[in-house]
Amino acid sequence: MRSHRNILLALTSLLTSAVLAGCGTSALGEDCSSVGKSEGCDDGLICDTDAGKSVCLKICTVDADCPATQACTTVTGVVTKACHTR
Repeated sequence: MRSHRNILLALTSLLTSAVLAGCGTSALGEDCSSVGKSEGCDDGLICDTDAGKSVCLKICTVDADCPATQACTTVTGVVTKACHTR
């Protein structure tokens, strides 16, 4: 009886870890896979191509929202803007 309980606890722990690992989002500058969507990125970020790769970028409305090395430009395929490398 005790071994069945231990097995059940181990399986529950493993399943919980797998679910949590699959729920993560990408932070600013991290890789993403859905260009034009924000679902795979942290809050306030959107996925777009920058410097040749798809990464999560900060959503903006004007250049002043971005660091000096970046410009607020349109994200591929949508009207949303994000801070892209100049």
